[in-house]
Amino acid sequence: MKKGQPLYKSRLLLSSCLLVPVLSAALWSGQIAQAADADATFDQSGPKTAPVTPEASPPPEQTPEQPPETTVPEPLPEPTPSPSPESPAEPPSENSSETPGESPAEVPAESSPPTTNPAEPAAPAPSDTANSQAAAEKPQTPAPPLTINLTTDVTAAQQALREVALAQVGKPYVLGAYGPDSFDCGGLVKYSYQQALNIDLPMGTTNQERYGEEVSFETLQVGDLLFYGERGAAYHVALYLGDQQMIYAPQPGETVKVTPVNYYPPSFAKRILPTTSSIQTELALIGDWQGTGVDSLGVKKATSYFLNYTLTDDQIDWQFDYGLSEDQVLVGDWNGDGQDTLALKRDNRFYFDNDLTDDLIDIELAYGNLEDTAITGDWDGDGIDTIAVRRGNIFYFTNNFEATTAEFTFAFGHDDDELLVGDWDGDGKDSVAVKRGNVYYFTNSLETEEQTFSVTFGAAEDVGLAGDWDGDGQDSIAVKQGSDYYFCNDLTKPIAEFSLHFNP
Repeated sequence: MKKGQPLYKSRLLLSSCLLVPVLSAALWSGQIAQAADADATFDQSGPKTAPVTPEASPPPEQTPEQPPETTVPEPLPEPTPSPSPESPAEPPSENSSETPGESPAEVPAESSPPTTNPAEPAAPAPSDTANSQAAAEKPQTPAPPLTINLTTDVTAAQQALREVALAQVGKPYVLGAYGPDSFDCGGLVKYSYQQALNIDLPMGTTNQERYGEEVSFETLQVGDLLFYGERGAAYHVALYLGDQQMIYAPQPGETVKVTPVNYYPPSFAKRILPTTSSIQTELALIGDWQGTGVDSLGVKKATSYFLNYTLTDDQIDWQFDYGLSEDQVLVGDWNGDGQDTLALKRDNRFYFDNDLTDDLIDIELAYGNLEDTAITGDWDGDGIDTIAVRRGNIFYFTNNFEATTAEFTFAFGHDDDELLVGDWDGDGKDSVAVKRGNVYYFTNSLETEEQTFSVTFGAAEDVGLAGDWDGDGQDSIAVKQGSDYYFCNDLTKPIAEFSLHFNP
């Protein structure tokens, strides 16, 4: 019965006036009781570059922002790696207590011997469950059927990553799992990067979002991580495959799947791998390829190397293929025989080859962080080149390939300065210089963080190079303008003494 409907339609005929109040009261009480019963059952429901002007004063120092640590890629595809020496310590992460004002001889705070699987940063348990309310926002029904047809051009590293990830489609979601038979969202990302590229990311979306650089959705590239939720509190992550498609492990009861990005729009994106556009398709190399004491040219195009043994002609004297197009290439004398060869930096792992006539890896080690810039030089004058990494304007040096610590640090220039290495005074020890516009700032000693001298040479848009062009034991500079090279033999007279056109 509906509330407010009349309860009685019959008329009471009473013969006694005395009975009317009594009966009326009784009837009124019954009506209230029935209305209360109706109330008890009533439905209440309702309804995100211009060149720098040269400065005449020494380049000021600045404290770098130090990215988190990681370890990385697999051996090169073709060379057969030899047993690697004990890995050196990684320079301090963003949690380091070291400041630029400390003594260069001090070892960075986090320079204990690293492993290929460093301890994960302290953080909450995998954040798939860190925010149950946000997790409820994930799609509750399977994504629509999708034909995987990926046509985006990719690097070798991106292709390897994508293939590993796609091989996991259909495997069940299990909280805290990172393969090979089941995954949660962060576990799928961790497994894909580890298996494809030997990049060891931590578990947990809030941990993973601390890696790489943030990028816009308009510039997404294969391998980018798509995060859901507020920055610093992401509750879900997917891996971008290209062509506006992504792969992810959804939630309990579902399996790893591929869906369009717009099916479940992310909140922000981070990039771990190098930007495709930043990979240099042509790179000039300087080295003493024959051990004559005179440096000459080389050019890297994708994975092919073209070497010129003298600066008197434009001939290609040696050609070979090595590594991946996105590898950072280093040149140095790794065994002290006087002849320069190559090394490759892939993320924070280095691969050294002592003989240009083979494709074998003679030394392999992990050092520094994913985003560090590597340099090479003979820091102690023993005739053997080793490595250093630059993070911001801070350099972390090691003097041998078996070091377990960064042996000393050095601050010089700005983090966006173009960097050169050479023996500027002929004392047998290499030091650094920075190019800012068309002004070069030099220091002759790594024991002092002061500029020794500066010179002006070439144009701001030139690529700066350093080497010993005349075999006098003292390095000087050159500039590259397109395929033309202009060489200076004397830093006290910064003029181009000769030039060479070299375009393999």
